[in-house]
Amino acid sequence: MFRMVNRFWRLIMFGNLMVAVSLVIFWIAFYAELIFPIDVLSARILHFEGYYAWETSFTVPDLVLAITLF
Repeated sequence: MFRMVNRFWRLIMFGNLMVAVSLVIFWIAFYAELIFPIDVLSARILHFEGYYAWETSFTVPDLVLAITLF
């Protein structure tokens, strides 16, 4: 029984770690313009400045979540 519970928590820990690492990698790639090229998308998205401000408003909450998941 203890062994099964230990495996469960190890799986949960691994999932938390993967989510935390992927959040950090996402925001690094976002600000490095690897996944969000500003020049290309500003021409395609109407009211791009508002969209970009909305998108960047999630940086701090996501990083707080990543820190707590570590």
